[in-house]
Amino acid sequence: MEKKIAVLRGDGIGPEVVNESIKVLERVAQKFGHTFHYYDIIGGVAGLEAYGDALRPQDYELGRSCDSILFGSVGDPRKYTFTGANGTKKYPSRKEAAVKALASFRRGMELFANIRPAKVYPQLIQASPLKDTVARELDLIVLRENTAGIFYAGKYRKEIGGELTACDECVYTWSQIERHARCAFDLAMGRKKHVTMVNKPNAMETGVLWQTVYEKVAEEYPEVHYETMLIDGCAARLVSRPGYFDVIAAENMFGDILSDLANSAAGSMGIAGSGDIGSEGKGLYECAGGSAPDIAGQNIANPIAEILSAALMLRLSFHMTVEADAIEAAIVKVLDDGYRTGDIMTPGGKRLSCSDMGDAISEAI
Repeated sequence: MEKKIAVLRGDGIGPEVVNESIKVLERVAQKFGHTFHYYDIIGGVAGLEAYGDALRPQDYELGRSCDSILFGSVGDPRKYTFTGANGTKKYPSRKEAAVKALASFRRGMELFANIRPAKVYPQLIQASPLKDTVARELDLIVLRENTAGIFYAGKYRKEIGGELTACDECVYTWSQIERHARCAFDLAMGRKKHVTMVNKPNAMETGVLWQTVYEKVAEEYPEVHYETMLIDGCAARLVSRPGYFDVIAAENMFGDILSDLANSAAGSMGIAGSGDIGSEGKGLYECAGGSAPDIAGQNIANPIAEILSAALMLRLSFHMTVEADAIEAAIVKVLDDGYRTGDIMTPGGKRLSCSDMGDAISEAI
């Protein structure tokens, strides 16, 4: 099988971890008889420095034309001025680069479902801040709505009655919630058949609509245990009884918070893969931990999250289940053998560089 993959390495540790992910993908292609074609896109702060644009229109179109996008990370708060193609410019680098380079793909390609698995590997249980008996139960997916809500609706900051006032609107339509609900229930059907929709209907009118739509869609999935839970109650249970959950479905803001909470409970953002998918099956796959510019260029970043994101791409967009399983099994083997990067180091572990970890996982496939 042949697939076209757009590659945006981005900023900070992005290029390092993406390179290791491609190394693993090439091993998969060799073993299973596939051909992956890679098309580079320069974006984020790197795009601003090269072209004066965090994502050029032609690069967006290139990404859109491919079967999926492998995305590193964007933003570098150390760089607030640069001299690029359009001369010297000051900008809020993290916001400008991230919003345009990432949100352009999410909204333009309608990648409405952010899928963030979180699980504790037995080999890394000491890295979790939770008690061993609690942490070992954690194996769930947070499904975050990705293209609407408070991130994208109207907002203002202005003086009203002599006082500076700010407002952020949260807007959702029935169809936006419905497609999210179907994705949640479909995911649950392949797992433990349990969906927990998290919201705040006692304080938010959008929460009432979410509840109404989800209840309607739930009728089509009688095999799935469906429930609703308030956001505060869910956050508390995530750290006290994480094994209770299977698929946590949430609107954009709540999903953003809960996904980071779940991955932090698992022990490290360095093992947090992520995928944004749309109705057509195309997706954008990225590590969830950010650009980490403080360690960029040192070859010490953990590439596992980006490699897991590549496995998600194979599983969700390319329907290569056996190949995705092979990557995940290779990661388990490498961890079983005691290999670690610095962020997941455990007593007696064998410390590897970023590139060495990529080599070890590739060889284990």
